[in-house]
Amino acid sequence: MQRWAAIATVVVTMVVGTSVTAAEATTSARVFVPCNTAALVKAINDANATPAKLTTLDLTPFCPYRLRAVDNTSDGANGLPVVVSGHLTINGRSAVISRGATVPPFRILEVGDRGNLTLNDVTVSGGSAARGGGILVDSGKLTANRSRISGNTATADFGGGAGIANGGVLALNFVTITGNTGRGEFVDGGGLENGGSAAVTNSLIDSNRLIGDNVSGAGLANVGGAATVTDSVISSNTMAGRRGADGGGIYNGATMALFDSVVAGNAAASPQDAEGGGIWNLGHLSVTRSRLAHNSATASAGRSSGPVQVGLGVVVPPRLTARASVRISSGTVQALGGGIVNLNTVRVRSSVIDDNTVSTTGQDSGAGGGGIANAVGFGAATARLEGTMVRGNAAQCSGVDCVAVGGAIWNSGTVHLTDHSPVSANTTRGMGAGAQALGGGIYNAGSALFGAVSLSDHSDVTRNSASAPRGTGAGGGIYNTGTASDVALSQSTVSLNRPDNCAGPGTPIAGCAG
Repeated sequence: MQRWAAIATVVVTMVVGTSVTAAEATTSARVFVPCNTAALVKAINDANATPAKLTTLDLTPFCPYRLRAVDNTSDGANGLPVVVSGHLTINGRSAVISRGATVPPFRILEVGDRGNLTLNDVTVSGGSAARGGGILVDSGKLTANRSRISGNTATADFGGGAGIANGGVLALNFVTITGNTGRGEFVDGGGLENGGSAAVTNSLIDSNRLIGDNVSGAGLANVGGAATVTDSVISSNTMAGRRGADGGGIYNGATMALFDSVVAGNAAASPQDAEGGGIWNLGHLSVTRSRLAHNSATASAGRSSGPVQVGLGVVVPPRLTARASVRISSGTVQALGGGIVNLNTVRVRSSVIDDNTVSTTGQDSGAGGGGIANAVGFGAATARLEGTMVRGNAAQCSGVDCVAVGGAIWNSGTVHLTDHSPVSANTTRGMGAGAQALGGGIYNAGSALFGAVSLSDHSDVTRNSASAPRGTGAGGGIYNTGTASDVALSQSTVSLNRPDNCAGPGTPIAGCAG
């Protein structure tokens, strides 16, 4: 009898979890949840009733838990009880928690104040709310592992986070956020909106969308706090902004770091103003050992719903003021930064920025910075590239008197390229009567206060080109509008560019033959 009692004690300890102490074992529970919604609701309510208890819910494998009614209206309608338990784990075992297709909109799940939820191997789908269509983390903590957040929506002006909206502490590990959609005016984060602390690791944020006026961050919008992305992919996210679109892949308004990650195939599009196909940065951004590729920012003249009307007492997001201060042409249609738009500080180390595109269509339209547009906004606009290659990017425009500038880099702030950061095989192309193409590699919009570029330690500018009708392409390598001293070369060369190496009012540049 004693032998069987000892074995039973070991089994209970293994089920509860090896991290649970003997004292805690008396306040722990592991519950199997049958395959019905009522059982899931009851299990969460029971866990909330004893928030200090360590509770693990094992869902029925592959079960479709389909929610058909609103459980509560905390921060909008929720399909499940708000998690306030400080120790709740839900093991999905490939279960799906979704909203029924024919019922009124509601969010799937909210983690409330002091709540601490871990989701393992579960899909959250079909939720709809102003903020956090799938999941809202209010001021609690959510850890999601091997899970999927898909097909959720955010559908209100000034809303966001169609997949997840985080105002607390968020950790995502091997999580896929895909197919979520935000709609409305000033909507942020088609996949994920972060206003707290977020760590995204080994995860995929893919094919999320934003549709509306002045939308930002179709994949991920870091609107406050701090976000870290590691060993992850942010890809194929798109935004269609009727009046402004910022950050097809990422919008950063605070502090963000990317490590060993890929930002690829994202798109920002608008009839008037599209910026940052890959990343739009108003805060402090660092990118390390990562790749930004095949992103695009596209603006095409079309039917517009007119100027933005903002009523008294409504706070206008700071990105709008920053955007309005950056103009590269006399027209109303412009696009900036196929790869990155930086309005504050960005540091890119040991990375590749390649095959990104910025393009416009329309009379007097302007396209700038196929790879990077570094523009004075709210901050000093400082971009530092260390051991980073900028290659194969393009800025192009189509229309009468349109302007395409900076195939690799368009700059009105300060840009430093060092530690072997070559700029190669980038292009600017102007198409249409009177079109101009300037700065196939780098366009420096120098002025009395801003506009400086330095290239050092074998950061060579080679094989770039600028082409437009009737020979109006110039500065195949570098086009400088400031003074000659605004562009400094140190142990770097500008060569083999077409139709010339360096051109513009701010030439000759020391060390650069025309």
